[in-house]
Amino acid sequence: MTLPPAFLSSLGASIGPRSIRDRSTDLQPYAADALGIGAPPDLVVIPESTQDVSTVARLCHEHRVPLVVRGAGTGYTGGAVPVRGGVVVSLERFTRILSLDPRNLLVVVQPA
Repeated sequence: MTLPPAFLSSLGASIGPRSIRDRSTDLQPYAADALGIGAPPDLVVIPESTQDVSTVARLCHEHRVPLVVRGAGTGYTGGAVPVRGGVVVSLERFTRILSLDPRNLLVVVQPA
C-alpha cells in the first residue's frame, strides 16, 4: 500500500522523526510472527506518549490507513502483524508499570 502524502506529512509534523521508522531493514522485524506469517508494514511508529498513540490512531482513521498495534513483540504465533502494509504502532517504549492485577491478568503501563 502507498501511504498518502498528507498522512505522512501530518504524522511527521505531529510525532517527529525520532519515532518513525521507514527503512526496509527497520520494518522487517515487525512484518511476521514466528511462523513467518504476515506482511511488511509501510511504516513503524514507536510512540513516546499516550498522546502520540492517539495522534497516530486518529491520523490512520482519517486517512484510511490500516493500523496494527503491537506490544513488545513477545507473541510467538498469531502475533500483531500487518496482513498488507499500513502502520504498526509499537508500544515497546511503554515499559513503566503503573499497576499489576495478577488475578485478572492485567498490567497497566506507560512510557518510561
